[in-house]
Amino acid sequence: MGKLTIKQSAAGLLAGILLSTGAMAAPLLDFETSLENSSVEVVGGWDIGLGDLQLNLSDNLATTNFSLAQGESHTFDFFNIKLPKLGVGDTDISATLAFLQPEETSGTGEGNGFWISKLFFSAGDLLWENQPGVIE
Repeated sequence: MGKLTIKQSAAGLLAGILLSTGAMAAPLLDFETSLENSSVEVVGGWDIGLGDLQLNLSDNLATTNFSLAQGESHTFDFFNIKLPKLGVGDTDISATLAFLQPEETSGTGEGNGFWISKLFFSAGDLLWENQPGVIE
């Protein structure tokens, strides 16, 4: 085995410190969702059928906490859609997702969905047309 010189050891140590510092330097942003300040509602459209389309926020918004570095993403339940037992419709939806962390951040998006229900069969499609902006 060859001997390492002090110069080689110092260079290796410095490289290790720089690499580990670079990995630790990626800033993390902490998020905490807010059930109380979030919302989801039908804002337009039409439907024919028995019963109304029901939208409600997920209870998980009261306890969802996570941290993200730049470029990362996180998936969680935001709201639920319950279709009537019988009907068809085209619905416009507006929803606001609010956070306690970062301090009072929120974003509002709008979407349009088409749905059909026949007693034991339900189907639909929701396209989010206007998404909240980037958090910096």
